[in-house]
Amino acid sequence: MADAPQIDPLTDRLWTLSPEDGRPGVIRIFLSSGALVQGSCVETYRVSAWSRDAEGKIVWNEDGEDISADILSIDDAALVISVNLRDGREVETYRSAPVPFTCPDLPR
Repeated sequence: MADAPQIDPLTDRLWTLSPEDGRPGVIRIFLSSGALVQGSCVETYRVSAWSRDAEGKIVWNEDGEDISADILSIDDAALVISVNLRDGREVETYRSAPVPFTCPDLPR
């Protein structure tokens, strides 16, 4: 009997930033096709290329600049990454989004 293909817990799921950092509804979707969809409830979405350059490290491109992040932990419910920015590192925690997922009401 052949082994079942291993499912990558990073890809093909909707990750939402938790807790929010002031931008409501921040999402990332790492598609197995190599496309990354990111956005929030107040920002237009962006589609860019992403890849894994080593075990535990991911890289994507924003506005012509590569951004890398180390995967600190991942399972079916949560993703914690350390994003390497120009002025340092930023740890971001994401949760697997519930279905259905809607943006929260924004104050007027």
